[in-house]
Amino acid sequence: MVAEYENAPNGEKSAIQRREGLYPSHIIEWTRARDAGRLGGEPAEPGTPAKRTKKSAEQIELENSAGRTRN
Repeated sequence: MVAEYENAPNGEKSAIQRREGLYPSHIIEWTRARDAGRLGGEPAEPGTPAKRTKKSAEQIELENSAGRTRN
């Protein structure tokens, strides 16, 4: 996403943000993480807990329906 944003012409950058539902702070945060070498899902420093990822509504629905079929 960061590479697509950086390679887009100036008039297209905001269109990418709207299409993906992103704020400028997302791009800034991801760019800094990439530049620091932390985009691989690894914690920033040893012993630092990794952030939990948010589940999509579809993932939650699948888990809920799987739980209902087991009961």
